[in-house]
Amino acid sequence: MSARKGCSTMKSNRRRVGIATAGLLALASGSAIAQIGIESPAPFGDGGEVVNAGARVSLDATQRAALADAFAWSTRDAGILSQTLSPRVSFIPSPGHTERTDYLNVKVKDRSQMISQLAGEGLDFQTAPANTGSNRAASADASFSQVVERVVARQQEARDRLAPALRQGYSDIDSYSVKIPAGISAEVVAEVLMLTGDYEYVSMDWLCYPTDTTPNDPLFSQQWYHAPGRINTPAAWDMTQGDSSTIIAVCDSGVDLDHADLQAALVPGYNSTDNLAQIDGGNVNDDLNGHGSLVAGSAAAIGDNGTGVTGVGWNFSIMPVRVSNISSGTALLSEILEGARWGSDNGAYSVNCSFGGASDPAARSSGGHIRAEGHLLVFAAGNDGLANQTNDWDKVTIVGASNQSDNWVSWSHTGIGIDCIAPGTNIRSTNRTGGYSYTTGTSFSAPITAGALALVHDANPALTADEVEFILLNSCDDKEEPGEDNKTGWGRINVGRAVDDAINGPSIINLPFVDDFSESTLSTQWRNPVGDVAASDAGVNEPTGSYSMNLDDSDSIESISIRAAALAGNPGEIGFWVQHRGVEAGESLVVEYNDLISGWTTLDTIVSDGSNQEEFVHRRYLFPLLGMHNDMKLRFTANGSDSTDDWYIDDVLMQSFTGNTMPWQDGFEDGITPTLDWDTSEATATDQASNTPEGSMSALLTNSQSMTSADVDVVSPPAAVWVRYRTQHQGVESGESLLVEYRDFNGSWQVLETIASDGNDQSSFELRQLTLPFQAYGAFTALRFTAQGDEGDDAWYIDDVAISTEFIVDEPDCPADLTGDGLLNFFDVSAFLTAFNAQDPIADINGDGSYNFFDVSQFLTDFSAGCP
Repeated sequence: MSARKGCSTMKSNRRRVGIATAGLLALASGSAIAQIGIESPAPFGDGGEVVNAGARVSLDATQRAALADAFAWSTRDAGILSQTLSPRVSFIPSPGHTERTDYLNVKVKDRSQMISQLAGEGLDFQTAPANTGSNRAASADASFSQVVERVVARQQEARDRLAPALRQGYSDIDSYSVKIPAGISAEVVAEVLMLTGDYEYVSMDWLCYPTDTTPNDPLFSQQWYHAPGRINTPAAWDMTQGDSSTIIAVCDSGVDLDHADLQAALVPGYNSTDNLAQIDGGNVNDDLNGHGSLVAGSAAAIGDNGTGVTGVGWNFSIMPVRVSNISSGTALLSEILEGARWGSDNGAYSVNCSFGGASDPAARSSGGHIRAEGHLLVFAAGNDGLANQTNDWDKVTIVGASNQSDNWVSWSHTGIGIDCIAPGTNIRSTNRTGGYSYTTGTSFSAPITAGALALVHDANPALTADEVEFILLNSCDDKEEPGEDNKTGWGRINVGRAVDDAINGPSIINLPFVDDFSESTLSTQWRNPVGDVAASDAGVNEPTGSYSMNLDDSDSIESISIRAAALAGNPGEIGFWVQHRGVEAGESLVVEYNDLISGWTTLDTIVSDGSNQEEFVHRRYLFPLLGMHNDMKLRFTANGSDSTDDWYIDDVLMQSFTGNTMPWQDGFEDGITPTLDWDTSEATATDQASNTPEGSMSALLTNSQSMTSADVDVVSPPAAVWVRYRTQHQGVESGESLLVEYRDFNGSWQVLETIASDGNDQSSFELRQLTLPFQAYGAFTALRFTAQGDEGDDAWYIDDVAISTEFIVDEPDCPADLTGDGLLNFFDVSAFLTAFNAQDPIADINGDGSYNFFDVSQFLTDFSAGCP
């Protein structure tokens, strides 16, 4: 097994500054370099208690004194230690991958970054007058030289500050590993150093596990199935190799009690044929045919002992349960199951039965008994190519076989009872003569799975047996039809992914993906956050619950993987609700998906208009064809400039599309979505209408264009159904109209209403609400809008189209009440003047995109009119 190493280990050809050297930090100031010895892995420490990003922290006198002694502070740093701190980052460990230490990596800003820093602090880089003639170039050179001197001096000051705490320095990148003073968290120390303005970053000097941990067993290379492209046990071993307190019961022909790769792992067993425990004289030795020894080694041969092969778990205990005294190894189902229950009763977590009989009701009963004890029963599917696994027991894990090509093998039994497949051909394992053999069959797929289940349990012992089985099956790699099928169940087991999921939450799920952010913390359905992405209750009027997901500044986050191949080219949808507050005009939220060919691909870019939204806006997209694969992910990225640029996201949904149900609504903020919302459309999504009721977009019909909605199921409404839409016309001659129709239950189009233009351009949308006629009730209810004009500039704008049981009552309009307190007074005038001077969109009263006399005039007119 490879030794564990810290992440700061550098390549041998790079210059390194050791603790006792006077190399890189033989500082110009003459500061001494403190030596901090590290004698063994244990003193690496844990970086103190984790502090959440954004938390407010005040240092006590002892902590301030410790920090004052730990670093060489300059007069410019005065006040940093006495202020309330808010760490900008939190260092979250990943068990089995990276662990916190008492050291930080600190990177000094390079020359260009330091010039920007000094300029931002208001330092004047002009050192000579702007000369003309022949002296101009010389003056510029002198000025630049002085700038460089200032920058070099500041960089040296940054290094000097770190000298007392130095562990190791790296001259090639101007980076330093420094000791965190005792009693202070890593996040607080990192924030203090970042506040000096001298460092590009301060990050944890992680203690890193080697990836793909491999044992030193000489035959490991012959065990093809452990590879990353198969069940990927090395990735699991990075996190856990199993524990001796976890027992795997092998209900079989016995186990070779003297085998060098098994003996040290054995615990007392049982002979169910003789009803005699080993400690009472029961024979559990594999003196029949060797089947049990091969099974035991597949699950739990001792690993990293320099001997033979490696089991799925290196350190498990093995409980031999002999269920046959016949040389062929055949056994009565009752004795197999009695032995299985005995094993569970006596502490075995995974109980393996590499026999037929899994579909019998007796297996279900014993499986229920074992699961009630918090343990798991595993059965082999069989090797005769029969479709005989006809019962899907929820408390028995039934395993078929895969081959070296990573496909289902034709002789592996099938049926609805199959839960998964695992390697079952050319399995190298322990035999009963003290040696090793190759073997084939679901008899070995089953113990490999039993070992995997035990490894998932050891990765997170808090999980229930049901949860352990779910995690293993959910993390399988699909090998036949998407989802569960009768050949491979949920697919071929992926032990590396399963163990990671046990620790960090599921890394892959089936459709649908749903998150309504109902809790105060983000669910495990989100991964790889950048910045301080969090669940927040600061959004206004969330569509459901009190929380939504908040991104600000340049935060980013992505979903776990989604098995979207099940869509197989059929329609699917991606939807969410979004709101922006404090986001400057032009800043955006980018929504991406993981394209099967190109990787991250933009689904939409949502641009802020600079105003604070008071409602969430629904966005809905047709599932991209190149997103229909089993590593589909969704990513949100804020493109802002500071922590006040808040985007709130709620009710994220990804699913197959089978039709619309009530309430159905479209505000056109995501354009005109074919299939999902609109069956056919000649309309254009536009932001040209005035005073749109929701967001900035609406649908535009001109001339004689038409748009027809997708079907909405209105078969059994719970109450009266309303059809709602808002319209605005511009450039439409008097008498020309917009025809609104519904489709009745015979499939014929009927007039709902005709909206006629008076020839005057409208500056706002008009709300229309009509009851849906009874004749429209059915599974294929639809609306159709048709412009009845004769020119391209006959513009009908349509927004907020809905079929719903909800009746909307618009609040009285009082456009001059800019403070929103229901009163018109000096404060509204002041708010208008402030917004007007700042060219805030709220001051563009007439909505023409300009800020001029006409806006002032319109405001005064509205103010004089008062509130209704």
